[in-house]
Amino acid sequence: MTDIILSASQIDIARACLRKWAFRYTQGLPKPPTQPGDILGSKVHEVAEAYLKFGTAPNRSTREGAIFLKGLPYLPPPGTGGVEGYFTLELDGMCFQGYIDLATRGVVLPQWSLGHYPIVLDHKTSSNPLKYGKKAQDLLGDPQAILYTIRRGIDANTAGTVGLRWLYYRTSTRPKCFAVDMVWSGAQAHAQYEKLIAPLARRLVELHTNRIDANELEPSASACDSFGGCPYRGICKITPRERLAGLMVNHNQEDKVMRSDLLDKLRAMQGKAPVQAPVQAPVQAPVQAPVQAPVQAPVIADAVQAVNPPARRRRSSTAKTEVVAEEVTEVVAEEVTEVVAEVVAVPQSKTSCACETICPAKAAIAAALIIAYQGRKSPTEIADEAEDFLKALSK
Repeated sequence: MTDIILSASQIDIARACLRKWAFRYTQGLPKPPTQPGDILGSKVHEVAEAYLKFGTAPNRSTREGAIFLKGLPYLPPPGTGGVEGYFTLELDGMCFQGYIDLATRGVVLPQWSLGHYPIVLDHKTSSNPLKYGKKAQDLLGDPQAILYTIRRGIDANTAGTVGLRWLYYRTSTRPKCFAVDMVWSGAQAHAQYEKLIAPLARRLVELHTNRIDANELEPSASACDSFGGCPYRGICKITPRERLAGLMVNHNQEDKVMRSDLLDKLRAMQGKAPVQAPVQAPVQAPVQAPVQAPVQAPVIADAVQAVNPPARRRRSSTAKTEVVAEEVTEVVAEEVTEVVAEVVAVPQSKTSCACETICPAKAAIAAALIIAYQGRKSPTEIADEAEDFLKALSK
């Protein structure tokens, strides 16, 4: 076995840009400076570890404590699983390492309906989970999900089904937590490893052993501006032509993602299911019977998006407007909703809605279409266009 230790994060970096990986791991250049978001994320992890391991109550007066509190409905009681467990995993003569935030079982996991399987739970912090967070289908190709599933299956002494719960904590504006749940088998994770991780991991070991100069490797211009910009841009010999091509790729990808997300949200509001790869329901294990390895490879469950219901606003008897805020937050992208929540106020007297109120679905559609397809406007322009659009819908 090689003495080079890889990780899921290394695989992610190399997949995004092999040259960036080489600058850091073969040439030994300094690690990028820790960003404020990373510092806050570490603090949230520390609060989570103290609660799950020792039962230490979060301090809601701190930023990290207030953020972590939103995840409590999706967490088991303290002391019901292995917390922050370091592991190594040997596969095909290569060694991987990582930390599992919580290793538990479905029987003790709140709001979990996918079976009493071994569970890997991971805490994620993001300023915009709806935009940057992964869905269940994304986890099928995620190096962390693949490697952690294989390790959890070994620890639980099963080659059968393993469940994943990724908790995304929103760190911007008001804290909120979103859960993404999925189950799959160790055999499926192994197949994804052979397809997506093993070839790249073998190349990384070879590059590390031979100490190949980073600038001799192919660049990935689309990664130059990711996560605040590559810290090695000053020494990377990427050409202007390659750089421009990368910017065009990023623009096209972002445009496709925005349109796809918007269409899915509009379909959901109209009662139509979004277009997704066909998935079957997972095999449910009996409550009393012991869990046994299934004869066939378990099926994959789609994401179970656990979101907090929007708080109801108390309507003042003298109020003449209804401000659309929480309703919009759940159905359009965060960068849209943070603007809309502040500026979209619709006078009820100027509409003819049949229910005598402003329907949240209409407001969400108006806000999404106005901002996504007409570009960002000033607060006044957005408010005026939203009002006009809603008036047209209510006729």
